[in-house]
Amino acid sequence: MILLAITGVFLASYEKKHPSGREQKVTFLILAGLCLYSSMPLFIQAFAQADDVCYHLLRIEGLKDGMLDGQFPVVIFPEALAGNGYLNSMYPYLFLYIPAVLRLFGVSLALSYKTLIFMANIATVAITFRVFKSLTRSKYACILGTALYILMPYRFTNIYARGALGETLALTFLPLIIAGFYHVLLGDKKKWPWLVIGFTGVIESHVLSTATMGVIFAVCCLIFIRELFCDKRWLELLKAAGLTVLLNLWFLVPFLFFYLKENLYQKALDWSGFSEYSINASFLADTFHTNDYRFLSLGLPILGCAAICILKLVCEKSKEKNCKRDSFLTYLFGCACVLTFLVTGYFGSKTLKELIPAIEPVLRTIQFPWRLLAPAGILFIFAGVIWLSESEVLRPYRNLVFAFLVGVNLLTCLNQPYNQNNFAYKDYDDTTTVGHQDKIIGIPKSDATVIYPYEWRIDALMDDKLTADLQLSDAEKVVVQDYEKKGTKGKLAYQTSEEGQYVDFPIQKYLGYTAEDENGTPLEVTYGNNYRVRVMLNGDGASHTVFVRYRQPVIFRISQVISLLTLLGCIAVPGYFVINRRKRSPAVAAAGAGKKKDGTH
Repeated sequence: MILLAITGVFLASYEKKHPSGREQKVTFLILAGLCLYSSMPLFIQAFAQADDVCYHLLRIEGLKDGMLDGQFPVVIFPEALAGNGYLNSMYPYLFLYIPAVLRLFGVSLALSYKTLIFMANIATVAITFRVFKSLTRSKYACILGTALYILMPYRFTNIYARGALGETLALTFLPLIIAGFYHVLLGDKKKWPWLVIGFTGVIESHVLSTATMGVIFAVCCLIFIRELFCDKRWLELLKAAGLTVLLNLWFLVPFLFFYLKENLYQKALDWSGFSEYSINASFLADTFHTNDYRFLSLGLPILGCAAICILKLVCEKSKEKNCKRDSFLTYLFGCACVLTFLVTGYFGSKTLKELIPAIEPVLRTIQFPWRLLAPAGILFIFAGVIWLSESEVLRPYRNLVFAFLVGVNLLTCLNQPYNQNNFAYKDYDDTTTVGHQDKIIGIPKSDATVIYPYEWRIDALMDDKLTADLQLSDAEKVVVQDYEKKGTKGKLAYQTSEEGQYVDFPIQKYLGYTAEDENGTPLEVTYGNNYRVRVMLNGDGASHTVFVRYRQPVIFRISQVISLLTLLGCIAVPGYFVINRRKRSPAVAAAGAGKKKDGTH
């Protein structure tokens, strides 16, 4: 109620300064209603349990603790795994800074997470509506497409059942990628920055979604290669690709650096349940979920969009002025059909792996076939909604089809697809640094992969090997005078009279940890027991101090500077042209001439 009241006051004050027409007001209220309706499951006092939500909550805590530790960007979660630290760079995390900063200001963990989801819903509605406006003049189509996408059943599953935060955030930007490619290939090529924003948003949200959309539109470029070379449109594509890489170097460089050079346990990534988790074709029409608490389906509204596509292709011919766009929509529809087929058991992935062994790594990467439902759903929506708005055959039934598609989706969302069990998070409103795994209530200790996945630990550092204690090579030969560990930093004051003694700090030795003595002389850091930070001690019998800390490699800092300068350039260059355009506009010129005539300056 408070949120609605604040929104009402804001809109009333905005309306006084910027009056708008009745149609604009109605459109805005519909879009605002979609944002609110899709967020309704968030407005509960408890926290609904979902598959991966614990991990994402701990990532938020890790970012908060990393910033308190002095890291930016945060590479290591300093308090994770009993203080041994956990690598952050392998999962996109840009948008998680929003709830992490809220945590620094004392906002509860639950509210911080829900705020991010609510903002994602708002952004999804705004982006999707704007994208549809660039593809069709029909406001009917814009509203219908936005409603179908924001209320897509599988999207609700990602948020409220799977807790798949990365996929949820990536879904926000997929419409920009689709429209961006259309404009670069066939439409207004000046809209190539849409590709940059779309791919940047997806890269900073979910790596697998990036790969999926990359493959889909790489094939698209091959199919429309003639159009790509027409009017030098390939230049816009090249600019978009280059700018996207530069903007995201700050994430991509550490990601590839650790993936290729660190001794990470990656066997868990090879596990695939693709065949076992294929979906029966009959379940694709599941609109009121029957699979426990998940919508692992497209649902009737999206299948209705697929039916509209078939009707268009079979019963109606493309108008000459829409021929190229219809070819693009036909490609989207064809891709959606292929992706849907791959989700079903008819695909026969087990047999295919035996016939073509090279396909197995791809299936292992995807892991669960239902992940393909998201791109399949949005491709069906784009093609179906635009063709519905132009269909001569369906014109008499357009309002009825609109009511059916949106109405069924609204009813679907009332059947909330999440587990009704709630879990608590100890002191979730506390901003102090506490061991993360110990803060969770109701999660089995044996289910550790839900909390900190094994694949980004160093060679599967299991929970039973974790320790928060300092380990000496020989406690009888080394005298500990002082010891302190805070975050990624460790300090040991010691004395020993025997060479060859060493100390293992309770810190997981990721690439980047350094050590030095009291004089600032660098000391060699090696792998200790269970891959902890090991430093050799000075055996001259005098008192010495060892300082251990995490320092980001120079290549990380260079990539961050490049991305920052690129971002500043993206802001400054358009701003410069906007200011110049305003100065050269007739109205501004006339106003300036009037001031000079009056003798004013």
